[in-house]
Amino acid sequence: MFCLIYFPNSGDKKPNPESPNDSHIQPCVLEISKSRESLLKTMEDKSIQQCIDEVGRKNFVNTLDTKDLSIEYPIYPTLTLSRLAENMIQVYRMEKKQVVVKGYLYNSTNEVVESSLHGTYYVVSVDHWKYDDLPRRPEEEKHKILKPFESKGSQTMVQNYDKVLLELIQSIQSRRI
Repeated sequence: MFCLIYFPNSGDKKPNPESPNDSHIQPCVLEISKSRESLLKTMEDKSIQQCIDEVGRKNFVNTLDTKDLSIEYPIYPTLTLSRLAENMIQVYRMEKKQVVVKGYLYNSTNEVVESSLHGTYYVVSVDHWKYDDLPRRPEEEKHKILKPFESKGSQTMVQNYDKVLLELIQSIQSRRI
């Protein structure tokens, strides 16, 4: 069995060395499958879709298989992909910032592109797993209604409904154009 896991890196919580049980990273299990190749393909699709959702299809630059660092992006901030291993893809957030080099009144600035880790996708093998620990799919409703339920006052309701319809038809017919 293989598992597709996503580790979001929010950067809000810092690890606490005093309490080792306090985990600061919450993994998200996205899929479980017997086929590793299908999970690798799903990992690529999900990472690309995450970037497209963030910046849009027109502004997305696929950097999954490129090693060149001098890539021009149409807009900032943007998300970029980096494949570190066959079973691991990292998503980085790229932001362009201006840094004041020197000066007080007439500032001279440099533009710097900073990258920060946004999240990581992994495909890992699962050796020991219990079927009972996996989340269950919702079950179908056991008691299905076979025929409509009739109430005791339904006959008077039908008569009142017919009466209102007849009054409506008569009022429409009495109008002249």
